[in-house]
Amino acid sequence: MFTNIPSLNTQQGLGKSQSALAKSVERLSSGLRINSAADDAAGQAIANRMESRLRGDNQAQRNVADAMSLVATTESAVSDINSILQRMRELAVQKRNGTLSTSDRTSIQTEIDQLHDEINRIGQNTNFGATKLMDVGKQISVQVSSAADGSLPISLWPMNTDLLGLDSFTPPLSDPLDEITIDSGAYAGTWKVAFKGVTVSGVGDLSPEESEAYYGLAPGSITFHQVLNLDDGTPRPNAYAVKVGSTYYYRGAGAANMDFDPDTGTASFRINNAYRQANVRDPDTGFMLDAQVIDNAQLGWDKDGNFVNYLEWNGNYVLSTGARDEYFYLSGPQKNTIELMEPDILEQVDLALKQVDQYRTYLGATQNRLESIAEGLAQDTAILAAAQSRIQDTDYAAEISNMTRTQILQQAGNAVLAQANQIPIGVLSLLQ
Repeated sequence: MFTNIPSLNTQQGLGKSQSALAKSVERLSSGLRINSAADDAAGQAIANRMESRLRGDNQAQRNVADAMSLVATTESAVSDINSILQRMRELAVQKRNGTLSTSDRTSIQTEIDQLHDEINRIGQNTNFGATKLMDVGKQISVQVSSAADGSLPISLWPMNTDLLGLDSFTPPLSDPLDEITIDSGAYAGTWKVAFKGVTVSGVGDLSPEESEAYYGLAPGSITFHQVLNLDDGTPRPNAYAVKVGSTYYYRGAGAANMDFDPDTGTASFRINNAYRQANVRDPDTGFMLDAQVIDNAQLGWDKDGNFVNYLEWNGNYVLSTGARDEYFYLSGPQKNTIELMEPDILEQVDLALKQVDQYRTYLGATQNRLESIAEGLAQDTAILAAAQSRIQDTDYAAEISNMTRTQILQQAGNAVLAQANQIPIGVLSLLQ
């Protein structure tokens, strides 16, 4: 009478059904089978590791998408450079047409110069966000998976006319020697330097500030620079740079070199590795410096420091000054034009196109690789998400069935508990 065992048993069963019903309601409302580590300790640990990898892979997909955009931006800029080079090559072919006048060639060269500058502008101003893509060579690393070692290096090549081989080599120069001093005789003093009646054509502009190419220059004042050694900055013997306007012309060892001696008033010439000396003399027409014929005297430098252009002259060179003009003049007895061979623009552009093709091939292959990585990440993420779902997500069909069962047990338990609580009343009736 004091202990209602049936009621206690019924209460215990009712409590279990209430707990099971509460758990089912929690799982159905949250959508998760594992809402705490107590629900499934091992399953919770496995699902958590999967969650870490899933979130990393999702970010990796965004990284890959950004990298694809970066590569696409770079390839678009390189494609523009390719179009410019194709146009430059077309103009170079046109410029070789012997029917064109000097004015025609100058007009063609003007467009080539503008295209030359545009290549440099594209290289300097192609950006992706705050990242410059082609100003200098660099390598970026893209994290393409959640693994610590899952990075992909992408090389970004610099693109400018110098690296494409469209600019000539510019050696370091001393401060400009604006004037040449002859300290001898009645005409001792300072003499400025200029061209007289000479048209210089086919010489590339090697100005480090301008980095442009000019052809068919008109005569103008010139300045001298001494070429310096690359290693220690000391002057190179018999190596001079002459600047006409904004254009540099080079003379160095192996060509026709000039050494001016202001103390003796003489100038020595090195022709085909043989030195010749001419004294300054005083004819009625002024000072004269006579030199022998210079055949195939090389002028200009390539990137390795070698001379690349040369001039041919069937006659004597004469350096002369008028006694009262205070200028040096360069003239020739047979021609009044010095023709310098133009750099092989076609060859330069072809080599530049080859470099551009190589870079575009690399960019295309990288783009395809990134697309493959993106597809693989998407597939792996879907598979991993499905596996995680099977571990931690609620199976609604099973959970609803379980909730229905616990609801029935709850209702039955309540009814049975009412009956069990009536048992002591029957005992009391025996005492009446």
